[in-house]
Formats: sequence, C-alpha cells, structure tokens
Amino acid sequence: MSNSRRLNSDDRDYRLSKLIAEPLPGWKPKSEKVEAFSSDTVGCGLSAVRLFDTGRGDLSFAVSLVASPIAAGMAQSLNAAPGRRIKFDGRSILIDDMGTMTLPLGRIMVTVWGPAPEEDKRALLEILDFRAIERASAPQ
Repeated sequence: MSNSRRLNSDDRDYRLSKLIAEPLPGWKPKSEKVEAFSSDTVGCGLSAVRLFDTGRGDLSFAVSLVASPIAAGMAQSLNAAPGRRIKFDGRSILIDDMGTMTLPLGRIMVTVWGPAPEEDKRALLEILDFRAIERASAPQ
C-alpha cells in the first residue's frame, strides 16, 4: 500500500524542493511536485520531482528523503541490484536496464529517469551539489 499527499510552499518540508536541479541551458521545466509518501517497503518520507524537456526527450529528476532506518539499507541493496555501475564524483551510481540512474546520498535517494539520452542524465548529475544533498539528509 502506498499513500502520498502534495505539499505546498507553506509546508516546512517544502525546502526539499530546493535540492532539485535547475534546468540546463536549452532545457524547459515541464512540472514539479513535492509529496509526502508512505509505503509498505520503505516507510514514510518526502519526495520532490521535477520533469524537464531536454529537447531530445523528457527527463525526470527526483530527490526522495526516507525517514526510516531502512534508508541505510537502501544503499546496500542497490549494490546487489542488477544493472551497471558508473563512478561519478567518487560515488557509485546504478543504471538499470531502463536507463534509470540511482544514487543514494545519506537518507536521500537521487533518481534520474526518462527517455532522454544518458548524456543528458549525466549532464544533470554534473550540476548537483552532492554535499548539500547529504547535509540535507542529516537528522535535525
């Protein structure tokens, strides 16, 4: 079972949306949402998603903060997941057979997916401040 609710800019945890990448030159933002969610598999958390049109295909970028002890195990389970891995800024990113890129950063899972070419997904990852995302995942 999964539940979610949209957050708005008055919600304290809307600041998670500040971690979403801005569009690169020539890209157009299509939509953005911030939601609280609960799931049987990962517990509860927050997710911020932005959809871009890169001119070569749509690309979605998400940061998901999981507020449970399961978050630490997510990185370990990704190590065992099928797919290829690339090193990016000293971090291991999983690329599954659909081209989805997944990177755990503390309690935050960064995910980039969509029909846009891998080159566009890598370009988006290059502009991210991984340390800021890791700091945001630290318990307050």
